[in-house]
Amino acid sequence: MIQAKDIYKRYGKAEVLNGVNLYVDSGEIYGLVGKNGAGKTTLLNIMSGIIEATAGACILDGHPINKGAFEKGQIGYLPDLP
Repeated sequence: MIQAKDIYKRYGKAEVLNGVNLYVDSGEIYGLVGKNGAGKTTLLNIMSGIIEATAGACILDGHPINKGAFEKGQIGYLPDLP
């Protein structure tokens, strides 16, 4: 299970994510769809521990996801431009 609770992300004055909530249960497949600049990549970067949210929390199987919280190999993520 992975969960995003009230995720906010700001870069300076630019608010990229504004209170995103998401719950994906184990075994489910979920797709993020939206136009360029909608915050899809930012959300995935936060949920994979690459960057930190300005506010909110992400939880993976009951453990909080923070930047650097997991060792290599525990979370897999292949971005469009690695």
